[in-house]
Amino acid sequence: MTIIVITHEMKVIDQICDRVAVIDHSSIAEEGKVSEVFTNPRSAIARELILPTDRAALDTAGGRRIRLIFNGLYSQEPIISQMVLECQAPVNILFADTKEYEGSIYGHMIVELPSDQRQADKIIAWLGNSKVVWKEEN
Repeated sequence: MTIIVITHEMKVIDQICDRVAVIDHSSIAEEGKVSEVFTNPRSAIARELILPTDRAALDTAGGRRIRLIFNGLYSQEPIISQMVLECQAPVNILFADTKEYEGSIYGHMIVELPSDQRQADKIIAWLGNSKVVWKEEN
């Protein structure tokens, strides 16, 4: 059975849909499995709808910010703990939005790296050698 739901409420889509199409100016900007689109939005309109629009949590005087993306592959691994312990560098969690779907964790988290450049570089190197999906935030 197929049901079409039109909404701006991403929580509704997350809770009841398997697939999603993001429409921008009467054209489909992006479509796919909810878990894929929500964890890695490719279009500007999807990022605007799915990722946090309240930038207040991101306006800090500390170090660089990165977005960790949880795509369901490494749900059972303590990624943040491993990163902090192995790098001997703290991070500040600024924002997190994760959900369980079919036994796996999906979503994203924004963390602030230490203002000490050496510590931040250790974390970036660790991420580069890990299986974690991440990207710099502006």
